[in-house]
Amino acid sequence: MKVLLATDGSASSENAASFLTRLAWSPDDSITVFHVIYPIPFHYDEKFYWTTLQQIKRNAHPGH
Repeated sequence: MKVLLATDGSASSENAASFLTRLAWSPDDSITVFHVIYPIPFHYDEKFYWTTLQQIKRNAHPGH
C-alpha cells in the first residue's frame, strides 16, 4: 500500500495522520508526507528571510 498524507497542520490532517497509525502496515507499505505551508511575506532583508526559514524548519521538525 502506498499512501500520500497531505498535511497543513489543520485538525483534519492531524486526524488523517492519527487514522494511519491504526492501520496494519507491512514492510512493503510506504507513506509519503506532503506538508503545505503558507507563503511567508518576503521582505528584502536577508537576515529576516533566513531567520524565518529557520523558524519554519524548527516548527516542522522539532529537535533537529
